[in-house]
Amino acid sequence: MGQSSSSDVVGYRIFKKNGDKYSLVGHTTDRSYKVSDKDAGYIVKAVDYFGRESEGSNAIKTSKEKEEKVDKDDKDKEKEKEKEDKDKDEKEKKKVEEQKEKEEKAKKEKEKQQEKEKKDDKKKDDKKKDEDKKDKNDDDKDE
Repeated sequence: MGQSSSSDVVGYRIFKKNGDKYSLVGHTTDRSYKVSDKDAGYIVKAVDYFGRESEGSNAIKTSKEKEEKVDKDDKDKEKEKEKEDKDKDEKEKKKVEEQKEKEEKAKKEKEKQQEKEKKDDKKKDDKKKDEDKKDKNDDDKDE
């Protein structure tokens, strides 16, 4: 609870919400006050030396309500983090799959190139054999 900026404030009155109304449940000169019902809503009014009350504060959330809100916020953050992690994992998985596809494509291209080189080598060998055979035949004719 924040302290009043007015210099004539001598204390604070604490009101608990009951239905549509607030009922006085205590008073204090301190900046904190322990409430018995953590599920209820409360307001605070500053009191001056003459007993005059200020307008009520905004509704105050008790620590239990704050804890529940924090728990909900934590759960929301956790869900968001899980979603981000899942998205990150999916992106990483997709990246790995794309890399595998690139590697597979490169491997096929290399195999294709090697096959082409084999065929070219075979053609060269066949051509050389034909030439050698022709030369041998020519030599045989010359004899």
